[in-house]
Amino acid sequence: MINSDSDSSNKQIFSLSSFKFFKSGLVGKPLTVLDWAAFLLIAVFCMFAYCHQDILNTASSSFSYITGHFTDFYQYNVENNVEPMNNYMPSTYLLFAIWNLPLFLLGVKRVPWGGSPFIAVMWYKLLPILFFLGCGYVLYKIGSLVGFGEKKSKVLTYVFLTSPVGLFGPIVMGQYDSFTVFFVLLGLYFYLKNDNFKFVLFFSIAITFKYFALLIFLPLLLLKEKNVVKILKNCCFLMVPFLLECLFYLKSPMFHKGVFGFAAKDNLFAAGFDLGFAKVSLFVVCWVVLLCWTYLTKLKSDDLGELFKWAVFFANFIICFVFATCIWHPQWLILAVPFMVMGTFLSKNPKLFLLVDVAMFALLVVFSAHSWLDGVDQHMLSKGIFKKLMSPVDVNYGIPFALCNLLNFGRKSLFYSLISGLFIANLIFKHPKFCVEKVDCTFDKIVDNWAVVRGRFCSVAAFWIVPTMICLISSIFSPFFILKNSNVFRGEVFGRGIKNAQANQIFIPKENYEISELQLLLTETGDRPIEVDRNVRSNMVKLSISMFREADGKNFFNKTYEVGVTEIRPVVFKVDKTIVEAGTRYKFCINLADENGNTVAFLGKTYRGFDENNHAVIDGHMQPFSYCVNILGKRI
Repeated sequence: MINSDSDSSNKQIFSLSSFKFFKSGLVGKPLTVLDWAAFLLIAVFCMFAYCHQDILNTASSSFSYITGHFTDFYQYNVENNVEPMNNYMPSTYLLFAIWNLPLFLLGVKRVPWGGSPFIAVMWYKLLPILFFLGCGYVLYKIGSLVGFGEKKSKVLTYVFLTSPVGLFGPIVMGQYDSFTVFFVLLGLYFYLKNDNFKFVLFFSIAITFKYFALLIFLPLLLLKEKNVVKILKNCCFLMVPFLLECLFYLKSPMFHKGVFGFAAKDNLFAAGFDLGFAKVSLFVVCWVVLLCWTYLTKLKSDDLGELFKWAVFFANFIICFVFATCIWHPQWLILAVPFMVMGTFLSKNPKLFLLVDVAMFALLVVFSAHSWLDGVDQHMLSKGIFKKLMSPVDVNYGIPFALCNLLNFGRKSLFYSLISGLFIANLIFKHPKFCVEKVDCTFDKIVDNWAVVRGRFCSVAAFWIVPTMICLISSIFSPFFILKNSNVFRGEVFGRGIKNAQANQIFIPKENYEISELQLLLTETGDRPIEVDRNVRSNMVKLSISMFREADGKNFFNKTYEVGVTEIRPVVFKVDKTIVEAGTRYKFCINLADENGNTVAFLGKTYRGFDENNHAVIDGHMQPFSYCVNILGKRI
């Protein structure tokens, strides 16, 4: 019996202590070396493979500071076509300017305009990624502070860093909302340490990057502070850095237009009820109610665990409510992730919310692919290591496996609604009522479901990497847009009122290409013949297209097509594969008239995107526009 009890006791001890950290990777063991290796592998791949355009614009703008344009920063960038408008407060650009000093000193990039070499793009991305990793470290400190202990705090950090929704912004897209999150978490850390000065200080810095920090600050302040005078003093202190930056550019019209005229901030007030005489903002109503709720909530002054639970709940509540009811961009969602993760650690059923994270990321990918065409989709591969392989093909008229076509599962409004539902579930069911009594007791439940944690992280590969790689492979074997003018059509056409209308377009390729397809943005004239036998209008027209080399007049192709023209949409013309050489001047001649000289179709014109390599010609003279002609093919 003694031996039996001893064996039972040993088994119990073994069961309780079976979760070891950083052991060499056996399946089922939590947080092994293999877990960190897998994170590093996928993170590095995503860093080098993908990049969104935003960081290129923002980081490039920062070079205006490096070159000495402090007082006229916003005006200078607009006048020199660096950016149509700089939408962020100076903090973001100043931080990038400091970070980009090595690029400037080494001569990698010295001016704000022009492109950025690949090494510069990766350098840009590294900054928000380091801040993202810094967020993980601050979460580790928060976990240690509230009683998780060292090992459990490491698990908290890992679960945050491997959140698919969280890493998508800084690591995949190269977005810089991690700046805001880092300072918000620092503020929360000192809030829990009861260091009021640093709490307000770090939140004041966070607000200069993104205004979302204010939404979290006020509920936290009112939860702890009930003295109205002190509340006002803290709010005044909070706004000092923001106001100083505004005062510095008070006389800059481009600052006012770019920062205060930024449409994104208006997204908060989009949802509401129209009462006829006024519109009620759903966000404002909810926020006011939440502030009253936090002010009236009484906590035990010496119970750090209770303060932590309520602080996480209120922060999670407001940020999830914002994203459930307002228009957002994918990179913004990282602002909710640390609070959702901490809420999961406090939940009685963490497995459910780990699975919710997977569903949310899958929906995010599908929604983004349909909402930001040529933006948050396979197009981001064209700025990473695969840029030579990822053809710049338009999702509507190019390769069949653009992400929005590959993930064509329904209307995007459905995906947005489902994501909103998951945010609402996070804000309701992470109320302290649904939390464990002690802040660290869900730890065993999380490590018991470590396979779910791993599966959650693997969803990055399943729902993002694999589909975009399919698009990449498809693009390798598909023609891409060598020239694309149709996307800037604004309604003006060529051919109206002209006898024997012929459009001549000059094209000088920058590389050697093999042309296989032309697309013309054509519109109807309304002069189609009547087919008596069916009494319907025929939408078929005949057009002749030819291409010459101007130097010697050599004709590369001359073909007549019968095509349908039914709407303002590029019409496809297949051509015999034709080789064009870099730097050589070619002329496309497009005959829009029938044998009687009457125009059978109008050709779209655009005043954007034309230059000496791409422009219309009339009577031998260059025109300040180009025709809406797309050229597709491949590099040779």
